Amino acid sequence: MKKRGYSVIEVLIAMAIFLFGIFPIIGFTFTSLRGERIAGSKEEAARLTTTVVDYIKSRGYDRVKSMIGSGFNETYELVLTDDKTAFRTENYDFEKDFYGISSPSSSDNIFILNSRGLRMDDGKAQFTVYMNLADVELMRLKNSTGDDDPETGWEEEDKYENPITGEDGDNILFGTGGINTDETNGSDSLTRDKFIFGKVIFEYTQNTDGVFDKDVEMQFVISPIEEWR
Repeated sequence: MKKRGYSVIEVLIAMAIFLFGIFPIIGFTFTSLRGERIAGSKEEAARLTTTVVDYIKSRGYDRVKSMIGSGFNETYELVLTDDKTAFRTENYDFEKDFYGISSPSSSDNIFILNSRGLRMDDGKAQFTVYMNLADVELMRLKNSTGDDDPETGWEEEDKYENPITGEDGDNILFGTGGINTDETNGSDSLTRDKFIFGKVIFEYTQNTDGVFDKDVEMQFVISPIEEWR
């Protein structure tokens, strides 16, 4: 029987067809892996941001309130620990601000962020904390003209019925006035303390140029009842 082999041209054509089909698959695989890595880093950054918020809230209302004054705006640069398994703030600044340690050192390293899933060997990361005190106001709408058109016939009501006394008071539900129990003076607010409103912005980059190209923002509230013991 005659045996027939393949010519070089046939082999080259077969290889070209194979490569033409395999390259899109390889490209799609790399794109998927890159997308998965980016999504994983974003999820890890969100987890770290949540951890920062939890650390702040764990200090309790009184401690955090004493730090705010007319407003709080501080940025904390993160560095890897020596074993590269976690983050800490540069010069342990977080411990100084939130734990009241005057000259913190490695022995006072209370604030630790596990770095799994967010490798920063060639990049950098930081987070900024913004906080302010604010009254909580209860607003409702009243019909001032009898017009049923919600665009023209309604305006904000500047009074509300106190849920404790049943009397009409001002619109500060929680704030600086305290409860007016003797009906002589003061506010009808339920507590003299304002709420703490804040947010944490976590910025990071995994590029060697050090320019932040990713961020996660998380808002939080601390009420006067959230006091740490």
